[in-house]
Amino acid sequence: ELATGMAGLGPTWHFERGSLPPTPAMVLTWISVPNALDGWEQVSEALPAAPRAILLKPESEDLQWLGVTLPTRQSGHLLRCRIETEAPPRAADSIRVHTDIIISDASGSTGMFCDSEAVRTCFNKYAELRMLKRLEAIPKLRDAGVLLDCDIWCQIFVIFDHGVRNEFGIETKIADLDTATVMNLLNALASSNAVAEGTLQQTGKGELYSRWRQALATLRGVTPGGMTSFVQGALGAKNLYVAEVLCKYRDKACTTYVNFDTDGGNNSGDCYEAVQVLVDTADVVQGHVTGIGAWVDQDCASRVARLLKGTASLSLSFPKHAEADHLFRQDLSRWITTLRTTPVSVKVSAGVVCWRARQGESFENAVDTLFASGSGIKFDHPDVSEPTYTRAVLRGLQAGDSAILYLLSRKPVELLAADLSIDVEGVPARVSVAPEPLKGIALGHHWLSLLGSDGVTIGAQGAATNQSILCTRLKQRLEDDLSFTWHLPTKSGSTAVVGRAKTERRRPVSKEQQPKEPEVPRVGEALSGPISKGLPKGKGAPVGKGPPMAGGKGIGPPGNGGLSKGPGKGGPPAFAATAPPAFAARGPPPPGGGPPMAGMGRGKGPGSKKGPGVWTPESAPKQIKPALPSQLLCSFGHMRVGAAESPKEAALRAVLAIKYLAEQAGTSAFPMPKGHQIVQPAEDPLVGMVLGSAAPPLTAAGTAAAVHNGYWCDSSGEHPIVGVRFKATNMIDVDITEACRRQGNFPRGAGGWQAVPDAAWALRVALTAVLDWWQLLWPTRIDLFGPTPPDLVGLPLAGLVQAVQRLPVEEHRFRQLVPTG
Repeated sequence: ELATGMAGLGPTWHFERGSLPPTPAMVLTWISVPNALDGWEQVSEALPAAPRAILLKPESEDLQWLGVTLPTRQSGHLLRCRIETEAPPRAADSIRVHTDIIISDASGSTGMFCDSEAVRTCFNKYAELRMLKRLEAIPKLRDAGVLLDCDIWCQIFVIFDHGVRNEFGIETKIADLDTATVMNLLNALASSNAVAEGTLQQTGKGELYSRWRQALATLRGVTPGGMTSFVQGALGAKNLYVAEVLCKYRDKACTTYVNFDTDGGNNSGDCYEAVQVLVDTADVVQGHVTGIGAWVDQDCASRVARLLKGTASLSLSFPKHAEADHLFRQDLSRWITTLRTTPVSVKVSAGVVCWRARQGESFENAVDTLFASGSGIKFDHPDVSEPTYTRAVLRGLQAGDSAILYLLSRKPVELLAADLSIDVEGVPARVSVAPEPLKGIALGHHWLSLLGSDGVTIGAQGAATNQSILCTRLKQRLEDDLSFTWHLPTKSGSTAVVGRAKTERRRPVSKEQQPKEPEVPRVGEALSGPISKGLPKGKGAPVGKGPPMAGGKGIGPPGNGGLSKGPGKGGPPAFAATAPPAFAARGPPPPGGGPPMAGMGRGKGPGSKKGPGVWTPESAPKQIKPALPSQLLCSFGHMRVGAAESPKEAALRAVLAIKYLAEQAGTSAFPMPKGHQIVQPAEDPLVGMVLGSAAPPLTAAGTAAAVHNGYWCDSSGEHPIVGVRFKATNMIDVDITEACRRQGNFPRGAGGWQAVPDAAWALRVALTAVLDWWQLLWPTRIDLFGPTPPDLVGLPLAGLVQAVQRLPVEEHRFRQLVPTG
């Protein structure tokens, strides 16, 4: 209806609908639908917030092809169901178990010194401080209602090197950690206060104090050991969690936060698989990786952090004042956030169906849950409390999460919608029916892909398999039915051998006619075999790739005293600004003649028997291990970044990049934001109650943070980058902020980070490379720098910008570095 609006605003439209469209629709289209209630989902404002289950009904034709024949000679249908969970109110007597898992690296490298102490000693102090600050936070979490008196707090420590060195833990009831007890514990543990110890003994908390004191004594006594194996640390934590928590509290709501402390990287076994097993088994909600020292493998630390559903903090040294350090505050905030989450379990059933066998009446579940897709979801042991049917039990979801259930129904969709029972942490879900968004062959392919997988990585989220229901025989039977009815091959190809792929016009290709699988040469073969393999006759390996400004004819391996010819390739522009002139250019002349500068002329010599410049195994000189540097460079593509390009193209691009840097350094379009601070995740308000107010970010004394105008952070999107800019050396044009570098938040594939403090530093490095090569690039421009090179160290930013702006960029002025013919 058109109603009169508020004073001064004019007329406004008001409308109401008691239903929602099954698919997204424009508002005007939504209003004009004649039969608004036909097939739409009914919504009532009077209903309280509750879990919801939406049974996705396929189109009639698709539903027919999703029918399957079951071993009991019954028919069934494959359907999907989306569930949306809500946080149910906690009962006063409900028990929740939270576990902190601390996996700490005690390998031999932790014996190296960081500042004035060994890394292992710093780890011990940092873990103790973290442990005591969490203890201090417990009474505040009780007062805020995050924890209840009946909850249980477990702490598990796993110390590892190439094996599990030590494992210990503490289990505490929240009811025992009132404010007075916690204050006495902190005083007794931190400073051995005799009065506090006596008070704990008098109040019956002597045993509690003894357990905490023993755990801290064990932690303080950890010393460096042998090699590093993340596998042993992760599996040791998983086994200890199963023994101390899972077996005792299987039917309770459990959450886990993981701290992984290391000074290096895994060097024994597949650590990522072991960490994933820990996450799946130990109800991990979130985690954090702390990497300290120059030996930290940033790629490994970042991947482990992603598996733990958290972040990584990487640094060369420990913070001087950990309480004020923003990384310590963020870790405490993530820990409190984990405690605020509400784990929920889901039970699925639809009653029972009966069928008659020779021996009498038999019962089957009316619906079985085959798969479940969602973040962290997993199947637990089924609920067998009913005598005639079982309920599927799913865990790992947090309140507010959504999941997709893959159902095998022995009832029609209409009856299933009425009988389906989905219980979310004791609260029945409201079941409704909506159209299946997948249609046609896409729906059939989706089910076949799921049945043909291992049930671990389906789509963007993981998919769990109900092993108690989906045995191999049933899985293969469902695959065969879908493959034949949809006329689609199974993922394993199992139905092709029984003729599914054979049609009237196309027969399957016989094995004799199928091509052989290509064999990819390994690095070891490339080092020991002929380097000229696969190159045109008369050409050697293109070994003279070098920096982007040092291209030209490459020098191949010597053949009977000669040098083969091979075109050089341009290197990455990052090396043009950082790498010194090619050291090969200043070495002695190679055997058989040729210029002393690698990659600047044709080789001389008689060559081999099979043609000039061809190197063969018969004529190759005996090699002394390790392999020659030229062979190593050839095997690893000369460490080239990006697409292959000629030295001329690479030189032009490098100069353009330097000019862009100078242009942005000289502009004032992006001034330094006043009071600029790097954006961090929102801090939980309880952190300030434990650690006090956050300190402002510190900069070098008396200096302002540098502003890198014209550069975006490829991880966070921050622009301009403020502070130290980190540039990837294995990819072109990839930069991140210092915050992303410390947290391990890297763009995919990027690595080898080079710190760029400011624009002046970058321009000096770039001009250093230009001074080494400018006479080769612009042989006719003797006016660029003159006979005496400028003093780059003492040159101010304005002078550096001016020097770069004078560099010519016209392509025709570059010397033809690769002669033709």
